[in-house]
Amino acid sequence: MPRCDGLPNEPCPRNANGRNVRASQGELMLCPHCDAIRFPPDTAKTITKAATKTATKAPAERCSTSTNCGKYRDNRTLNTAPKMTSQFDDSHDELDNCCASCQEPCSGSSSHVVCSICESYYHQGCSGLAQDVFDVLMSIVKQAGWVCHTCRDEGRSRIAKVEIALAKTNEELADVKTVVAGLTNDLEKSIQTYLRNNEQTNPVATSSDGDQPTDRQSETLDIHQVRLEFYRSTHDTARRKRNVVITGLPEPVAESDDEMKKADGVTFSKLCEEHLSVKPSLARGGCIRLGRRDEHRPRRLLVQLTSEFNAASVLAAAKKLRQCDDDYISRNVFINQDLSPIEAKLAYEKRQEKRRLRLMATEAQSVEPTANPGHPSFQQ
Repeated sequence: MPRCDGLPNEPCPRNANGRNVRASQGELMLCPHCDAIRFPPDTAKTITKAATKTATKAPAERCSTSTNCGKYRDNRTLNTAPKMTSQFDDSHDELDNCCASCQEPCSGSSSHVVCSICESYYHQGCSGLAQDVFDVLMSIVKQAGWVCHTCRDEGRSRIAKVEIALAKTNEELADVKTVVAGLTNDLEKSIQTYLRNNEQTNPVATSSDGDQPTDRQSETLDIHQVRLEFYRSTHDTARRKRNVVITGLPEPVAESDDEMKKADGVTFSKLCEEHLSVKPSLARGGCIRLGRRDEHRPRRLLVQLTSEFNAASVLAAAKKLRQCDDDYISRNVFINQDLSPIEAKLAYEKRQEKRRLRLMATEAQSVEPTANPGHPSFQQ
């Protein structure tokens, strides 16, 4: 919706925006109040023109959509003509209460209705209500309220979007439940297989009186240990997905661990502001230096973020570090995932394999020209 451009040296005092803001002189969008101040009408000409019009012609035409629109009523005498110029007075709000459909002013509480959501004014004919229905509505509008057709359409579209999003969320939740059920079954099968193998290798001893086996409690303890280890690994994986590890970031000078955490948090925020396009929020744990202090190189920095989305955003934006203007940052600073020891070992072996294949490809390319009979070194 258009917004009023306001006065020459200040914004619109009424902060008007809506259908009553119209195009004016000089390609300006002005409300009636600002239009009257910027381009004031000639009072004398207005009075003379109004007196001539009321003396020679019929009363001013009213809104065709309402029986009592409120547009200039039967002003046939010269004494009532100055009231037309008083519409631009700051204390008069009648021109601001224009019908959102026909753009004509509304006057009289019984000739129009106000939308309870957008607070726009509508005449009886513009509201789409019959006269008898409109009369009944006006008697209960303060208690029941009324909503225009534009707000109803927008409400329906928003409800449809919410229903679509809810259906999609339910589908994703059903998939998650299916995956969790499958993992639970696999865990139960693994526990049963583990216990079965343990029974075969270590036969269960019985008590002297032939009652229940004496190792039953140890079997129950083994089940609890397996479950506890599973939950620990799951929680650790979820926690690591919210973290990132920065290598090569200089260590600040601090006397205590708390000062070191605060300084590392400031350094990480500065790194994001200057070289990355994201600025994620830190978790309560903040930043922690890993390992023992080394005089030759800075320790790795563990950055604990508030969500997996923040960590993924930082990892995606970390590629921009290779193109930054700071030579030290582009060569020495790297941002990686927070991997467990086993995952870190597998990632290291994968990198070593890639380097080995790259080296073999380079050696093969260097050997190919010498094996070509047309190459000068081969002819020699």
